[in-house]
Amino acid sequence: MADDKKKKEDKVDSIDDFFSAIGEEKHAEIADSFKVYDKYTDKKKLSSMVTQLLQPAMDDWYKTFQDELGKISGLADDEHIASKNKTDVQKAAIKAFEAFFKKARPSVAKAVEGMEDTEAKYQTLAREYNTIMGIDPRTGGVEGIIENYIGNKESTLSEFKETLYGLKGRVGQAKAAIKGQAYMHLVSSKYNPVVVASHLKKQVEKKGYEVFDERFMQQDHQMLHSMYSGIKTGDFGEQGAKGYFLRQKKEEKKEAK
Repeated sequence: MADDKKKKEDKVDSIDDFFSAIGEEKHAEIADSFKVYDKYTDKKKLSSMVTQLLQPAMDDWYKTFQDELGKISGLADDEHIASKNKTDVQKAAIKAFEAFFKKARPSVAKAVEGMEDTEAKYQTLAREYNTIMGIDPRTGGVEGIIENYIGNKESTLSEFKETLYGLKGRVGQAKAAIKGQAYMHLVSSKYNPVVVASHLKKQVEKKGYEVFDERFMQQDHQMLHSMYSGIKTGDFGEQGAKGYFLRQKKEEKKEAK
């Protein structure tokens, strides 16, 4: 019975259900918020989400995009995508995004059902896709990747398809994006960064670190979330613990008896 309950908890039908479950958890205090965060961003749970949900949704996205591109008149694998085909490619992308969201986050697919403007619908779905897949919109997002091939005589449709295939492998980025959204739901939307810093200061001390600079308290939520991952895994990235104003505590010498 306990195993059946655990399997049910681990099963994720959609990202909507994932965040709905988070919303039902009680977390009145900041410590509770981090406990819920740990529960839902557990390594096994995220891996389960990828294999059961995100990977199949990404497969549908790629296959649908491929199929829709094949319906566009005048496109050939060894030729570039002409500027005149921009709207057709956007429509193909919309079909691919819809296939992705129907599996990954049905609420998004349903929300855009009434949209008739191709450009607006394309941009809306691309933005949501960027959020889930961890593609930075500041670098142009998925729409920038797509449009880089439209009207570009130095590239071919075949190369475009290869790039789309590569986007299926963004598993690590997708996991990080989901963790970031969970952190936002549970922590950053409720607590000021200085409050979170004060709470985490106690956690790092338990892990054998100490704060060597009071600028520790000035870190924003992005830094604090990244630091918390370091606290949990022991990996603070390239900048190390020092980048978060932390250092290992020096062991106190025991007095000789």
